[in-house]
Amino acid sequence: MHVFRGTHIKSTFISKIGILYLEDKILIETQARKSAHGTENQWRVLINNVELPENQNVARDTGLFVSRFARSVHIKVAGDMDINATVVAATFGKRGSGANYINFKILQLKVSPSIHGILGQTYQETVRAYQKLHAAKGKKRSRAAAVLVDGLDKDYVTSDILAPNCKFGVFEEQTRGFSRLVRRVVLERAQSLFTKSSKDEIVCDCTGFGDHNLCLTSQG
Repeated sequence: MHVFRGTHIKSTFISKIGILYLEDKILIETQARKSAHGTENQWRVLINNVELPENQNVARDTGLFVSRFARSVHIKVAGDMDINATVVAATFGKRGSGANYINFKILQLKVSPSIHGILGQTYQETVRAYQKLHAAKGKKRSRAAAVLVDGLDKDYVTSDILAPNCKFGVFEEQTRGFSRLVRRVVLERAQSLFTKSSKDEIVCDCTGFGDHNLCLTSQG
């Protein structure tokens, strides 16, 4: 997912979600785009880079079923996952978003012992998962996130929202190309050097989870 900072420094909202299932790549984003008819879309759903129109659906032989509605999209694979994403209008005020954002609800997610990532850690019913929940109980949100999520922010950085090449990603496609791993390592090293050498930094893009978001910067 891609997040952006709201009107409050510690608030973040989701603007894009990328989902990979076997050979299909699904992108949900709230950025306004010009459609083929010249009208401006406040959000869109792309399946393998082809836009899914409103009130249309796509069914694959793999069991993947995607339906788009006026303000939401439903993604389902029977027995594996059931996900709803709803586009919410911009809110303003002390903790407003300042732009349209996505609410993401997981109704079902099948996990295996080897799964990782933020969702994988959340949905695994293991002793380790319950130990982390117990340790985070009663803590403030920022401190609880550090307990619940393994590793560091950079362990979840990918080269692209539809690229399965973060350190804690276990994905079938990840083993097919060594170049993806190289791109991730180069990105991590560049971010580390940039952070240490920059004096006047301008935030240009952020990814992250909860209060812990990682921002790419450019020198002013």
